[in-house]
Amino acid sequence: MSDSLLEIRNLTKRYGENTVLRDLSFTVRRGEVIVVLGPSGCGKSTLLHYLYQKLSQKTDLTIGYMPQRYDTILPLDLSPIAFLSKTGDKSEREVISSHLAYLNFSHDEMNHAISDLSGGQKGKLLLLHLVLESPQLLILDEPTRNFSPTSQPQVRQLFENYPGAILTVSHDVNYLRQVCQKIYRLDSRGLEEVEI
Repeated sequence: MSDSLLEIRNLTKRYGENTVLRDLSFTVRRGEVIVVLGPSGCGKSTLLHYLYQKLSQKTDLTIGYMPQRYDTILPLDLSPIAFLSKTGDKSEREVISSHLAYLNFSHDEMNHAISDLSGGQKGKLLLLHLVLESPQLLILDEPTRNFSPTSQPQVRQLFENYPGAILTVSHDVNYLRQVCQKIYRLDSRGLEEVEI
């Protein structure tokens, strides 16, 4: 059985006359953590969103996606505990509370509406949701950008222990050093693997 989870060959994406992604090829293997770097506006977010849309249609691959704007996918009227809870039973809620406390959520934040949370807390909540769901592939667009320095180590730990593959855009040097195994640089000429 191949360890390849995803193979992209000669991907080109255009918007009208403008070519945003040109002839991209790469492979994501099971359990691998890949980061895409590049200058602002080079198409990194476009690449992740396009892959998420295409791969969501596959039935043989489970995917989790974190865009830069979380408000579009979080149920803002629920509390974090209600959002993460599947059964609602007491033992499950205790486990969820301990996960949230590990990520520096106060008791009030766990039980108030998600709409009341800061951008960083919303980001951590979405990441925790994705990690608990444990899809085969996480697609994450700058996952650590809104987090305070005190939350960064716990968030990196979530990814370091993640059993699935991760494809991410990030400029966070500590995240790159601790979590990522392979780095690609995206620019107008295409995608190229670079040394970590």
